[in-house]
Amino acid sequence: AMRVHYFAFVELCKHFQSKKISQDGASIVAISSISTVTRRVGSVAYSSSKNALNTAVQIAAKEFVKRGIRVNALLPAYVGTRMIEDTMELVNIREVQPWGVIPPEAIADIVGFLLSDESKYVTGALIPMTAGMEAN
Repeated sequence: AMRVHYFAFVELCKHFQSKKISQDGASIVAISSISTVTRRVGSVAYSSSKNALNTAVQIAAKEFVKRGIRVNALLPAYVGTRMIEDTMELVNIREVQPWGVIPPEAIADIVGFLLSDESKYVTGALIPMTAGMEAN
């Protein structure tokens, strides 16, 4: 989990420091998880790797500030992907997430906003997308 969720992001940021690869004023958006605040049983490795990612996002935001590069993370709850199909068999999603499964297009909309100039004053943010799920 750490290799995929944390180390890959850190490696991306290392490359992004080069002006050959990134432009001043660019934006980086990481996809984290609401599991970093819900603390669900059975999610130690996944939640820990996503918490490491969240910390990296907030530190990277400070490191890139001089170049005007914004770094943020989206923390979605259950999203309508193939991965969620197994979970849906184990739990009634609406019991934990009252607004239902989040469509991938809704994630894309928020990411699009974070990449756009409309969010030019947002950096270091960890943005929860809960669909009504409560943190435990």
